[in-house]
Amino acid sequence: MFTIDVSARKIPSMEKAEDGFAVWRNIDSVLSALEMTIIQLAEKSGISYRTITTQRNRHSVPNALQFSRIAEALGTTMDYLLAGTGERPLSEEARLVEQDDELKALVRAVDRDRRLLSAVSAVVLSYEGAESKKA
Repeated sequence: MFTIDVSARKIPSMEKAEDGFAVWRNIDSVLSALEMTIIQLAEKSGISYRTITTQRNRHSVPNALQFSRIAEALGTTMDYLLAGTGERPLSEEARLVEQDDELKALVRAVDRDRRLLSAVSAVVLSYEGAESKKA
């Protein structure tokens, strides 16, 4: 009788499931950061909601075309979704802040003193009210 040591080997289907789990964990992380739902991802990527939820629930890695569409819809790269490394995608609001030094300074100031948040909020609301009266 002989024995085969399989402790160091992974079963291919198990390895694929683990990869899929990591991919969907990264996708979920980006969805959360962007405050985007699976429905919105489906609409933006052109992939059906059913396909996305089935793959997600089964921890299946999407095919190359679907994966590319998902990455594009999330504003990130396939590398980021596969490995979870590299540049993290930013929401539209965060991109605006990143591009404007005055907004960056405002965000830092609000972060240091939360009381400023209510003041900024009041200014924005009054500005929006004035704009709506013009229309």
